[in-house]
Amino acid sequence: MSRVVSGVLTQVSYGEEVPDVVDTTGGTVSGNTVSGLSGLTANKYVGQMAIVLDGSDAGSVYHVASNTASSITFEETPGFSAGARIAITTEGQLPSDTTKFFGIIDESDIPSRAAELFDEIYHGGDLPLRSDAVPMKFSYESTIALSALKNAEYLWLALGKVTDTPSAYGAVSTTLAAAAYPGENVVTVSDATGLSVNDYIHIAGSHGGEIRKITAINSNELTLDVPLRIAHAAGVDVKEVDTSGYYTHVITVDEEVPSFTLEVVYMGARDMSDADIVLHTTGLKVKSLELSSAAGDTPLTASLGVAGLHQLENARSKATVVKVGYSERPYLFKDSSVTINGVVYSRVEDFKIALDRELATKWYHRSDIANAEDIDPVEHIEGRVGLTTDLTIPMTNTTLYNLLKNGTKFTATVVLTRGTNDSMTIEFSGCYMTTHPLALPKEGELPVAISASASSVTITVVDSVPHY
Repeated sequence: MSRVVSGVLTQVSYGEEVPDVVDTTGGTVSGNTVSGLSGLTANKYVGQMAIVLDGSDAGSVYHVASNTASSITFEETPGFSAGARIAITTEGQLPSDTTKFFGIIDESDIPSRAAELFDEIYHGGDLPLRSDAVPMKFSYESTIALSALKNAEYLWLALGKVTDTPSAYGAVSTTLAAAAYPGENVVTVSDATGLSVNDYIHIAGSHGGEIRKITAINSNELTLDVPLRIAHAAGVDVKEVDTSGYYTHVITVDEEVPSFTLEVVYMGARDMSDADIVLHTTGLKVKSLELSSAAGDTPLTASLGVAGLHQLENARSKATVVKVGYSERPYLFKDSSVTINGVVYSRVEDFKIALDRELATKWYHRSDIANAEDIDPVEHIEGRVGLTTDLTIPMTNTTLYNLLKNGTKFTATVVLTRGTNDSMTIEFSGCYMTTHPLALPKEGELPVAISASASSVTITVVDSVPHY
């Protein structure tokens, strides 16, 4: 009897491609090159962006042209001196941590390599068939289906920005002694007295707050478990978090989305000790998102259209998956409203919201990029974002009908819950109705199926996870 690779036991997990922090202490800055460094991976940072984290040039951004095991060359002449710390993006590189459970529970596509071929047909052959085919470029795209959304973190991957707020604070309160920039994993506070390793802190800011766990303390320097994603000015509040409460995460559209790696493990035949097939698709970005549900305890479903840069086979053993933020309970549709000028006119019976982001994939024929085929994509460039929604509402009165017909913009809000304390509120605002076909119902209220273009969407999640 033949044995096959199991599809039922497939393990799917992921990890964010977080920036590397490089300390240039001991190096030399000459022209546009920093040399005398150690521990770098040659070619890892080609085409990446670097942000200076401290010193007089803090906050400046540079583009990496090339790097060796001991040097980094930028496209620009950097303004920092040796000793500065810089955070360098790692888009398309396999992160060390791909342990987060993805939560696909039914059939779904995953990214796989597609080749665009150059066909050669030679004159004089016996048949007008292809004589040869040369791959010109590869792409890695798919739509990942989630028949019941059980982890809100995917929404941040699609929209691009998330801020965190705890329901309660602890006794310790201090401030940032120096500005902190995206990619930073060590922050300096005015006074760390009372803070301990494994405490959670909330760092405030005009662009939103972030919650992080302290993993080490050196005087007033706090090392964080996850790098910051938002810039925070010097002087903002840093407060201890009371971890007995819940956390509110506000997810909104940003001009860029994070890159991540998807790990898919096809289990070998167990009784024959077959090796697993471990695939890592790196440099993934979400280019489309669909969310839909209906009233009556209907699970929230989602699909994410993704595009990646590279795919690695058996680059390392499978990860030990951790279910952070995942619940066996799906989000269920509980409540809704349609609001115009602050007045609630109706409710939503079912909805679908679609986000489409322009994502230009670029190919440059070069071999100096780590972990890449020569004809793999090199980068994704984000563009405009479109938001549309389809929803069915009961037409409550002629005032609502006339307001919508005359182009009055409206806000639609739906509330979903998961268990006792977890909730998700999706608000799409600035909606302009594009179509509203009318039906002749057999009985009951008049339902109107509306298609609209929205100007913004905000997803507010309350759960027990300090940060995503």
